[in-house]
Amino acid sequence: METKHHTMWNGEVTEYEYGDSFELKFVDGYARHIEISRHNGIKTAAGIEVGSTLDAVKAAYGEPDKIRGDKYIYYCDEDKSIGLVFEIENSRVDEIEMGYLG
Repeated sequence: METKHHTMWNGEVTEYEYGDSFELKFVDGYARHIEISRHNGIKTAAGIEVGSTLDAVKAAYGEPDKIRGDKYIYYCDEDKSIGLVFEIENSRVDEIEMGYLG
């Protein structure tokens, strides 16, 4: 595990990296961003994980709010700076980001 400290989002950030496939960012002690880039058993509340199909993502979350290249973006209804991003390669989830998207 690697730990980094810096300032971001107007707060003190502590970043934990577990290998090269799981990253957590805490701002002032609160989890703000999670990144998963390998099938490791971690799933979204709707059961989507790295390796899930694009069809499964759309069945769980509907059409994305935005598509930027290979990233399918779903914003939180209450705050558009928060959401889920599914990076898609070969019609499968290659990476998941959740939390603050800024």
